[in-house]
Amino acid sequence: IVYVHGYNETFDSAATSYAKLVDGIKFSGVPVLFSWPSRAALLDYVTDKDSAMWSRDALEDTLTALANDPKVGRINLIAHSMGSMVMMEALRSMSDRMGASLPNHFGAIVLANPDVDLDLFRRQMKRLSSLSTKMTVIVSKNDRALEISTKLAGGVPRVGSGDSEELQKTGVKVVDASDF
Repeated sequence: IVYVHGYNETFDSAATSYAKLVDGIKFSGVPVLFSWPSRAALLDYVTDKDSAMWSRDALEDTLTALANDPKVGRINLIAHSMGSMVMMEALRSMSDRMGASLPNHFGAIVLANPDVDLDLFRRQMKRLSSLSTKMTVIVSKNDRALEISTKLAGGVPRVGSGDSEELQKTGVKVVDASDF
């Protein structure tokens, strides 16, 4: 499982959260943490977004190296919040290079409360339609960070707080965690 953390995370907090997740699901494979340079400060959202986007090529390189390694089986992906934006951008770029072989390398792809513009996500999913059946999007209408992100984006809704029915039109599975 490759995990990409979200906004306002230090390397240590991301590693701790990921270790708890891997232990909690009793994953027996190799856990890989991809950490991008978050400032880990509540008011550094824009800086974190820029750092996240700066890191997308490094994530693409990491995923490509794993996909090309004959010792690596299926790669499962988990991304949280702003990390979902990095993940989607890396997958989009890989799709351009790998074409129809891309889905063969990936198992489950989980985007937890993705901090991604809803219109951008729809556009990305057109290019990544071959991965849609492997993708699960966890949404929550109660996510405060996504509320702030929506305001900073001029009111443009984020995928993680989006309408489940609208997201399902892209072919992904949607889990609504608003009650948790």
